[in-house]
Amino acid sequence: MSINNIPVIIKGPDDKKILVVLGEDNIDTHYGTIEVGKITNLPVKINTSKGIELNIYIPSYREFVLNMKRGAQIIYPKDVASIILDGDINPQSVVLEVGSGSGALTSALVSIVGLNGYLYSVDNNKKNQYRASKTLDRYLQSKKLNYSNYEFINMEAADLNLSNFDRDLTHIITDIPEPWDILKAIDPTSSIKWISYLPNITQVQLIHDQLNESRFTNIYIKEIIEREWKVKGNIVRPSHTMNGHTGFLVFADLFI
Repeated sequence: MSINNIPVIIKGPDDKKILVVLGEDNIDTHYGTIEVGKITNLPVKINTSKGIELNIYIPSYREFVLNMKRGAQIIYPKDVASIILDGDINPQSVVLEVGSGSGALTSALVSIVGLNGYLYSVDNNKKNQYRASKTLDRYLQSKKLNYSNYEFINMEAADLNLSNFDRDLTHIITDIPEPWDILKAIDPTSSIKWISYLPNITQVQLIHDQLNESRFTNIYIKEIIEREWKVKGNIVRPSHTMNGHTGFLVFADLFI
């Protein structure tokens, strides 16, 4: 297999993980230098110039987004999983993502909607969208997916109109501070699912009230607390760090 331009995880004996993109050049790490020319297949175990054995392999989605370079704050995997499952996003979904960010959610959505679905990713910041597109390209490369089921649109959220899209939307997902601006700008003519990711409860209350006024129902609000556990011999304990509040998720349905 060709390993050029493939994102991989380098995992050392201390269980620390580094995300890199393999190329032709050797890789210098605090474990020592990795001779890339010796890597002909993945996964692989390889010794560095210091004699330290490393594991090198294709990252999972979780490993990819938690170790990638980012600009805007990412939506964490625990929240992405709920967005996809509680939001009932499937391989036929046509999704409008408002707020491309660093591309973490974008990458998951493109993978889930597949060849029969589609994703529109809107952001008013070209720098964000460039980073998101690079993130998406690398993630698809890591999974050997050759998808073109998406497009990035540079636009203000308040300027959105359903006529901007040549497909009927099934979902709208927002990761912006004032998602109610979109509700005021659109007037869906078919059933649609709404999902908002918001950092504070005041925003949640505002979007809840606006969704009610806009004829949405089944409004469901939650936050996800995630705590990892460590097992070492007879000692079992929770991790000292915890993914607590990262954001509130607001789900709603409009039936027409």
